[in-house]
Amino acid sequence: MPRPFFRPPHRHKGLSTISIVLLLLLAITLPGIAIMRSTTVHEQMTAGSADRARAFQAAEAGVVEAEIFATTKPTPPASGCSGGICATPQNGVVAWKATGFWDGSGPRVSTATFDDTRARYVLEYLGVSTGTTDDCTTGGDVSPDAACNEQSTRYRITVRSRSPSGAEVVLQTNYLVPR
Repeated sequence: MPRPFFRPPHRHKGLSTISIVLLLLLAITLPGIAIMRSTTVHEQMTAGSADRARAFQAAEAGVVEAEIFATTKPTPPASGCSGGICATPQNGVVAWKATGFWDGSGPRVSTATFDDTRARYVLEYLGVSTGTTDDCTTGGDVSPDAACNEQSTRYRITVRSRSPSGAEVVLQTNYLVPR
């Protein structure tokens, strides 16, 4: 009598197939997650660079505006700051370093805006500067030995801009205004 055809159960074959598929799926998913995280970090860095660039542009525009304001030779207050002009710093203490100064009424607000980023600036009166300069002439004598006593009003300009996301730029320059 012929033996009946016997088939072994295929239960183990199906389980091994599922195991292999799950391992392949895991092997594909992990690098995908890593790439997504890397992309997110790069996007945040790019956004931060763009915010800082806008803050820098606003600060540069604030410097130009402050220089124009300085040419009007504003009268400094006896002490402290008012309307964007500060008295001469005493004992090395400068008003713009004080906590909360930039949010108060001491600095002037620039008119230039870069995506909701606007600079604030302040002029510090540093007195009258008298000295020899290379671009000064006296009575037609343009030789290097000519005596020159040109006087200028001296200001230190400090400009601060901060973007809504928190990127902050502070620029500072000295500026002479001929008397």
